[in-house]
Amino acid sequence: MHIRLELPRARLRRWHLWLIEAIQAVPGRHVRVSIIDGQPKSPMALSLLLRLEALTTRRSSEAGCDNIAANEILNACHRSPNQHPNQHPDLVISLADAATFGQSSTRTVQVLYDGHVEEDALWSALLERRAPLVSLRDDDGASASGDISPLAFPGLETPHLIVASADAVWSRIVEGLTAIVARYADPGHQPAISNTNLQTMSERGSSVRDASAATSTQALRFLSQRVADKARSVLARHLAIAPHWHVAWRAKSNLVPNSSTTLDINDFHILADDGQRYYADPFCIVHNGTTTVFVEEYPYTTARGLISAFTIDRNGTASAPRPVLETATHLSYPQVFTHAGETWMLPESSQSGTLDLYRARQFPNDWVHEARLLDQRVHDATLHFSGDRWWLFAATEYRKSSTWCALSVFHAKDLLGPWVAFDPFPVKSDVRSSRPAGSLIVLDRQLWRPTQNCSDGYGASLTWCRIDHLTPGQFSEKSLGSLQFTDRSGIWGPHTWTATEDVETIDLFASPQALPQRHSNSGDTP
Repeated sequence: MHIRLELPRARLRRWHLWLIEAIQAVPGRHVRVSIIDGQPKSPMALSLLLRLEALTTRRSSEAGCDNIAANEILNACHRSPNQHPNQHPDLVISLADAATFGQSSTRTVQVLYDGHVEEDALWSALLERRAPLVSLRDDDGASASGDISPLAFPGLETPHLIVASADAVWSRIVEGLTAIVARYADPGHQPAISNTNLQTMSERGSSVRDASAATSTQALRFLSQRVADKARSVLARHLAIAPHWHVAWRAKSNLVPNSSTTLDINDFHILADDGQRYYADPFCIVHNGTTTVFVEEYPYTTARGLISAFTIDRNGTASAPRPVLETATHLSYPQVFTHAGETWMLPESSQSGTLDLYRARQFPNDWVHEARLLDQRVHDATLHFSGDRWWLFAATEYRKSSTWCALSVFHAKDLLGPWVAFDPFPVKSDVRSSRPAGSLIVLDRQLWRPTQNCSDGYGASLTWCRIDHLTPGQFSEKSLGSLQFTDRSGIWGPHTWTATEDVETIDLFASPQALPQRHSNSGDTP
């Protein structure tokens, strides 16, 4: 299969090489590049901003926005033995400009940022510290202007860093286009080009900005704000008033996942910390009649997470958290559950590149490594048993993408594996409802998955997804409700939600000044 890739001469980027390499890694796929004139060079202010950011962050790695020569692009294309330079392509991927779209008799797809093909629309969104909605315009001959369908709504883990944010967006585009090319077998087989698990985002219509917004004034304003934000962050850390993660709990509420629920922080007890660490990712379980909560503990001195636990008595008073599991790499998100008469823990260990399962030898303080479930980086992996098998939901990344916006699913007949990845992989790419946010629950015979909504920032709120199909051959879910704090509370979250029959736990991001000045710890913090 031969693909023609149309690129703008004035903006040949390193991420174009990523795309060429990824497509050509698919067996039987070959790329030929056409370099198109027409698009102007990047605004000078934007170019200066990117250079200055590279200096101030001491960036040494190659970035997707790096300018590269045409020869480097052309040399990356491996011509097959039977490919002639003038051979008619089977598919055209146009990354040039709107003027070239639809001029070929071959099926053509074009990447859009917030509805615009111009690269400046991407920079306009990133300068506002937000990700654009990435869509595809598909000219299959069925309509005059081509059908438009969503491809991804990426997450930005460091929105104050414009280079890393661009890399995150482009990584998801490369992943999505490569998946389309892999499925596109021949000209006679023309599948619908869309992300079926990414719900239509008509509500974002008002967020589509004019691509010309990436002006010199805006770029300089962005830089000035970024410097001010960094200075305030460093000062706040020294004064021990920086916003950070907190764990909170309250008596179990009547959850309605198919509606939007606003939380009042005054309803919760806050787990105290000593300013030298934060707590996050709570998972609660009842063991021998006692409610125990497992959390990520993150000491600032080591910058490496470990797992701690505390108990909550009938009066809602918590004991002081104590470490229960620590390894040589960062641990977080300690899902705890019972199975076959044993208590198990599945902490995130993405830093190690593996996913490991632990069994309680003596609850809650002594854990033994039981099995390695996956040999790959996954984030906030969450287990659930349904039907005749185990399911594992996890956020996955691709190249330099965010870890927030893609959901992958695995399944196994036995808890210890072997685990099989669900096809397609990932099953969805949507920053609003991909990354897991706690154990799945069953309400009124329906299966619900709490997910992180990171469209406004990491862990900004929680989205409830109802899983409608879950079999080895089919997965689909629909976002129906949300859980969040009021806009004026100065609190982000919840980022994780879990519950027992009597207690529900969450975590949230806030400065200590935004929280009620009451804590419910019976002992000293570490």
